[in-house]
Amino acid sequence: MAAPVGRWRVLVAALAALVSVVAAAAPAAPAAPAAPAAEQPRITITFFWGDGCPHCEALRPFLDELDARPRVDLVAFEVWYDADNRGRFVRAAAAHGIEASAVPAVFAGGRAWIGDSDANRESIAATVEALLAGEPARAAQPEGEDEEVVDVPLVGRHDLAGDSLVWATALIALADGFNPCSLWVLTILLAMLLRTGSRGRVALIGGAYLVTAAAVYGVFLAGLFGALTVVDYSWWLRIGVAAFAFAFAAVNVKDYFWFGRGVSLTIPDRYKPRIARGGRSLAFEDRRLPAVLALTVGLAAGVSLLELPCTAGFPVVWSNLLASRGTSDAEFALLLSIYLVIFLVDELVVFGVAVTAMRIGRVEERHGRLLKLGGGVLMGVLAVVMLVDPGLLERPAGAVAVFGVAAAITAATLLAHGLWRRPRRPPVPRPRDRRSPRRESIQRG
Repeated sequence: MAAPVGRWRVLVAALAALVSVVAAAAPAAPAAPAAPAAEQPRITITFFWGDGCPHCEALRPFLDELDARPRVDLVAFEVWYDADNRGRFVRAAAAHGIEASAVPAVFAGGRAWIGDSDANRESIAATVEALLAGEPARAAQPEGEDEEVVDVPLVGRHDLAGDSLVWATALIALADGFNPCSLWVLTILLAMLLRTGSRGRVALIGGAYLVTAAAVYGVFLAGLFGALTVVDYSWWLRIGVAAFAFAFAAVNVKDYFWFGRGVSLTIPDRYKPRIARGGRSLAFEDRRLPAVLALTVGLAAGVSLLELPCTAGFPVVWSNLLASRGTSDAEFALLLSIYLVIFLVDELVVFGVAVTAMRIGRVEERHGRLLKLGGGVLMGVLAVVMLVDPGLLERPAGAVAVFGVAAAITAATLLAHGLWRRPRRPPVPRPRDRRSPRRESIQRG
């Protein structure tokens, strides 16, 4: 049986070799035609801008660089002077669930960006990269972006990383808070209240005064911002605000050298006795607390209106900065709250020391002159920045540099003025020669 089995194996091997030879010799079957590559979709970036908006002009070169890439199209619409484009802006914003209240505005891949900032540019570039790679736009979120988004009561979700005006708001509010007019009124009021000897009364009435003053000032800031947003932002408005800032700076610097002479941004002298009488009326212990609080609110509202000429420069510059950037109402509400809190820091410190120690010092003329010099110099530097590069205030390093330059100029002015006013020593008289002329002539002979 071994022989048949061996022959079967040889036969199977021979058939396998024959099949392989035939297969190798047969012509190859034609390959199926390759499916045509699907045409890659194009990416559209929609850009809404305003003629005269400096932030739109700053953002345009960045968008032009993206437009130069393959499969990227940039479509721009001017919305300040074109009603049809404004309608497009409103419809695009509504489709993305945002408010069409600010430019520059960029839409791409189902996402929207309002304003120009480093964070927005990085996010736009990342979104375009993701769309070019065929990925969803949501994956293009920059790392850590969600960590900077906070929920603000009555405002909503806000991206602090993308808001470049927080630093400028904080620094301008801090400078605005050191207002000699408001500090003088607060110290006068606290001095009157401290005579009662009641820490609780001082805390309650003083707190009501500060809250009312902050509320009135907040209404003024909101009205000023609203007025500037209604007016179409253009070059003439920018120059007009800068000219106002220069005038404000000149008057305040003048008050340092010639206090009380000529035009002065301060509370008129005719109102100061009335303010002092109002403070004394709040110190009467026989009056009921509701009546005292009502008088406090009225006094604070009236004094706040009188103080506006002392500090109007900073609110105008700040509101113009926000209006030119196209800040939305929600962003303005958050920045306004930051402004008011920082604006009250110095007054809260004075108020806290008075309540704790039950004593208070007064703002003298020399203190007011120093504050006016610092505020005037800072206002002048801000006016120059508004004309040269308004976007400098939107960068943290730029805002700090602006205030550093103002502080350096103020310190140099104080040093130069101190040296100039230093009394000169009278020349030391030379000792007279007690020798008589006759003796001198004899010696010469």
